[in-house]
Order: sequence, then structure tokens, then C-alpha cells
Amino acid sequence: MEEARFRPYAGRVGLLFGRESKFNPYRGKTNPENIFRHAYAGGFSVHLVDGGHGQFFEDPHLPSLGAVVRGLLASASKPGQPDA
Repeated sequence: MEEARFRPYAGRVGLLFGRESKFNPYRGKTNPENIFRHAYAGGFSVHLVDGGHGQFFEDPHLPSLGAVVRGLLASASKPGQPDA
């Protein structure tokens, strides 16, 4: 969740960022996809949840986070399936 440094990892990862967060790399002028492809050789998915940094676990943003986490867990239980 909102990692500032994207450390290389060989497996597939699900990246979560707050839509309104200052750490959301999609809010800047650069495209973070190249960085993600380089860091995550096993593939990645990006999920934007409602709220800003530090607000994910509070109402009214919790349902958005819950839906993303449920989708990621469901896809992880089905090897070979793309992330939700």
C-alpha cells in the first residue's frame, strides 16, 4: 500500500494507492508503468481505492479498500487468473 520505493520482486504483486493520496504515482506527470514493469517481473496490477493517504481504514473509504482486497484474495486463490 502506497510504497514510495518499488523494490524488485519476482512474483506478481497488487499495488494499492489512494485516489487522493499524495503518494499516488498516477497523480503526477510521469507514467509509473515502466517502473512497475521493471520492478515486478512476475506482473502487477494497480488498484486505486477511495481516500487519501492514511484514510483507507476509515469510513467512508473502508468499503473501497475491502472490495479491492477481496478481489485480490479471490484472484490469488485461482492460479493463472489475472487480478480483479
